Amino acid sequence: MARPHEFPPQGPDFCLPVQWHTDQLVFEQATLNDVPAMQSLFNSNAMLADVDPSFGEWPVEVYDELVAQQNEGIEPTTPFGIRLIKLRDGTPIGYFHYRFNTPGDGIFHISMFVLGHGYQGKQYGRQALASLVEQVRRDIRIHSAYAEVYINNDSALTFWFRQGFDRIMRKRSREDHGQTFRSMILCRSFKE
Repeated sequence: MARPHEFPPQGPDFCLPVQWHTDQLVFEQATLNDVPAMQSLFNSNAMLADVDPSFGEWPVEVYDELVAQQNEGIEPTTPFGIRLIKLRDGTPIGYFHYRFNTPGDGIFHISMFVLGHGYQGKQYGRQALASLVEQVRRDIRIHSAYAEVYINNDSALTFWFRQGFDRIMRKRSREDHGQTFRSMILCRSFKE
C-alpha cells in the first residue's frame, strides 16, 4: 500500500498521495471493496469494444488482481497504483491505473483511464486528468506522461489531444478475435 507523504518526495519512492481532492472530485487509492464499482464503471463502456479491445466483459478476478498488484511505497522504481475517482458526495465515477518510470525513467504511464459512460461529457474527465497531472508534476523527476489510445476511438483521441497529449511516441497494431486494432502511445511533456 502507498503511504502518505509530502511532495516533492525526499527519497527514491515514486508515489501519488493516497487521497486528494478538488472542488468537485475525490481521488482515493483503490481497495478490494472498490472492485464492484470499478467493474460496473468499466462495463458501462462495453459499447467501445469494437474500437478498443480493452473494453469488454472482464471477470471480477481481473479487478481483484489489479488492486492486489498495487505496490506503491514497496517497489521503489516502477510502482503501480490505482486511484478511484469519486464525486464529493462519494459516488464513484471512474478510476485510473498507472506506473511510474515505464517505459523509461521519468515517465508516468497512465495504463487505463476510465470514466463511467453516464459521467462522460460533463467535464469530469478533464478535471480528473488535470488534477492527476498536477499531482504527478510535483515530482521533479517525472518529465512526461504517456497514454495509449486506440485510433478508432475518436472520442478518446479527441479527449487526450485536448489534454495536451499531442506527441505521438509510437504506433502499434494488435490482433484480437480476427480484427486488427491500431493504437498510438501519446505523450504530454512537462518540461514546458
